[in-house]
Amino acid sequence: MVDLEKSKQKSRTVATAKKSRAVTGQKKRRSGLIGWSAVAAVLVAVGVIVVVSLSGSSESSSKYTFEKAPASVVDPVVNVPLASFNGATSAPNVPGAPLLPTKGQDILKVKNGVGQTLPYVYYDGSEHCPYCAAQRWAIVAALARFGTFSNLGLTTSSAVDVYPSTNTFTFWKSKYVSDYITFDSTENLTNIVSGNSYLPLEKRSAFNTKLVDKYDNPPFVPESMKGGWPFMDFGNQVIAPGPTYSPAYLQGMTWQEIADSLKHPETPVAQQILTASNYLSAAVCAIDGQQPASVCTSSGVRAAAAKIPLK
Repeated sequence: MVDLEKSKQKSRTVATAKKSRAVTGQKKRRSGLIGWSAVAAVLVAVGVIVVVSLSGSSESSSKYTFEKAPASVVDPVVNVPLASFNGATSAPNVPGAPLLPTKGQDILKVKNGVGQTLPYVYYDGSEHCPYCAAQRWAIVAALARFGTFSNLGLTTSSAVDVYPSTNTFTFWKSKYVSDYITFDSTENLTNIVSGNSYLPLEKRSAFNTKLVDKYDNPPFVPESMKGGWPFMDFGNQVIAPGPTYSPAYLQGMTWQEIADSLKHPETPVAQQILTASNYLSAAVCAIDGQQPASVCTSSGVRAAAAKIPLK
C-alpha cells in the first residue's frame, strides 16, 4: 500500500506553464466511435485492484489569497434538479474532447479521509487555464451528484490568455466527501504572471505525477492531446484529456450569472455545463458500479454514455 501523503512530501512545484488544451472537434474521430458498452466490457474484464491510501492535502503557495465561494454561487451548481440534467442530453460541440477508455488497466482505488477505499477520480489543472475554468463548473455539478464539496473557492483564468478572466471555482483548499469515489485535485499554478509562466500554487504529489506521466501520453491519449490542462483520470479506466465544452460560452459572465444560469436549463450556457456534467457523471458511473442508481440510470447520464466517442 502506497502512502500518498509521503509521496506528496517528495513532490515538486510545476515550474513552467503547460499549454491549455483547446476543445477538439469530434468530426475527426467519427471513424473511432463505438458504444459506451465497450467501456463496461473493459471494466468487467479488469479484476485486479490497485489500492493506495490518501491523506492530507497538497502544500500550497503562501503568496496567494484564497476567496471562499459564497453559498449563492455554490448552491445552484451543487443542487441541480435531476430534471434539468435529464433535459441536457446534447449540446453543440459537447464533448469537446473525447473521454477515452484505457483498456486492460487495473482499476485504481484510493482510501479517502475517513478510510473508505473507493475508485479514484483525479483532476489536474491550473488556475490560469481558461479551459480548466470552464471544466470546473461541469466537474462541480457532476461530482455533487456523488458526494459533497466544501470550501470551494473563487478564481479567474489568466487575464492574458485566450478567453481572458473566465470566472470559475478553484479546487485549491476545497474538500470532497463521497461514499462512491475518492476525489483529489491539483491546481498547479495561480493566474498571476511570473516571468514566462505563473506563480506556483500547489505541488502535485509524486503519486499523481506518475498517473499524469503515464495516462496523459500515448497510447492512452492521442499525441496531439498529450501534456496539457485540464486532465482527468477516472480510476485509470477512463481518461478525459481535455475540456468537455468551450469557455467561450462563459465570456463576460460573473460567477453569479454562470451559477444562476443553471436555474434555467434551457439556456445555452446551462446546456453546455449540464451536458458536459452528464458525460463526466457517466465516467464516474463506469467505475463505481453504476451507483447511485438514481444518477447512473437517469436519462441524461445514459444519453451521454451512449454518445461518448471512444478509441
